[in-house]
Amino acid sequence: MSKVFAYIRVSTREQNENRQLDALKDLNIDEIVVEKASGKNFVGREKYQQMKAQLREGDLLIIHSIDRFGRNYTEICKEWETLIDKGVDIQVLDMPILNTRDNQRINREIDYRHCIKAIRLCSRERKNQYQNKTG
Repeated sequence: MSKVFAYIRVSTREQNENRQLDALKDLNIDEIVVEKASGKNFVGREKYQQMKAQLREGDLLIIHSIDRFGRNYTEICKEWETLIDKGVDIQVLDMPILNTRDNQRINREIDYRHCIKAIRLCSRERKNQYQNKTG
């Protein structure tokens, strides 16, 4: 029987994960993994690695946004491919086009790497605009 996992990551102990947890309230999730670790790479994320070891074909991994999954474009794509090859679906709450379970064609017709790159650029632009407004 397939399971639904949610992965929540913040970079520092001072950051609050409540925004990501709130987004999961109405979803049917079997296991929520919360980690306070850098998004630079996946190697040093102990809780993520433990969860990844539990993931099986047919499972679903939910993340709030692509930047909560990781910060390094190359690492994100590599990890994404590893999960897809394992038969795990991925749902990105704030970017439905990346949901592999709902959008089966993303693996065949749309190169998800282009989607991820575009999303990262937009996210970076939004962050820059916010920082400019707040000074």
